Amino acid sequence: MKVFICADDLSLRTHLEEIVGCYAKVPHLNINLGLSTASPHGLLQHLDAHRTKKALYILDLDIASEIDGFAFASKIRSGDTQGKIIILSTHPGLSDLIFLHKIEALDYIIKGDPDYVTLKIKRCIKTAYQRCQAYNDFFGGSYRQL
Repeated sequence: MKVFICADDLSLRTHLEEIVGCYAKVPHLNINLGLSTASPHGLLQHLDAHRTKKALYILDLDIASEIDGFAFASKIRSGDTQGKIIILSTHPGLSDLIFLHKIEALDYIIKGDPDYVTLKIKRCIKTAYQRCQAYNDFFGGSYRQL
């Protein structure tokens, strides 16, 4: 399972890369970092060029860009209807907009406490991987137990 990160805060992005990197080091797991960037446009271009499907996307909703965070997540959902999307934000009151934009997010995580964010991201990676494994088992793929 490929994991993509888009966050403009370098310390947050580095932290997320480290979490994904821990899973990527486990030999029997098929988890790797596809791209980590501060640019929503860069990620969208990469995804268009590589036609990635069934990936996990960790997106900072509060990214400094001319593209709205929800519009960005919607574009990713349009390109990867079976992908899993995790939204990070400092605004708890915006979570309802996930439904308005039909994003189908796996989770909406409030940034702040690094331990809380780490725990939630790890749980989401495990859930996404298990669902990807179940999908591939049903259709004849090869993912190992997490």
